[in-house]
Amino acid sequence: MKIGEFTQVDQDLVGDVETLGIRIKGVTFQRQDKGANYSVHGPDGIGELGGAWVKSGDFGDYLSVRLDCPTLAAGPINATMKLTPTEDGRYFLRWQRRDAPRGNEADIGAAKNGSP
Repeated sequence: MKIGEFTQVDQDLVGDVETLGIRIKGVTFQRQDKGANYSVHGPDGIGELGGAWVKSGDFGDYLSVRLDCPTLAAGPINATMKLTPTEDGRYFLRWQRRDAPRGNEADIGAAKNGSP
């Protein structure tokens, strides 16, 4: 599911993020030399919204994005952004489902075996 649309401005990516619960206009992915490859910032000094790391996959380079700030009441948002723009120069941020919680495998195995 597409949750953002961006264009390149110099070395940064600038655009908007919109989900059912949030709408943030003027989001900027800024390149960094240390830590995450990009820091994600909100408009007008809102501050840092998260980070993004360059990864490579079967379809080329992409950003693995984690938006994690106090304004996201439902918790962190994981997303990806392909680093190849569309023909008209747009980059799309796509929501990525979180993995299922871990830690209950022993309980599930016990239930299958008839143990309490």
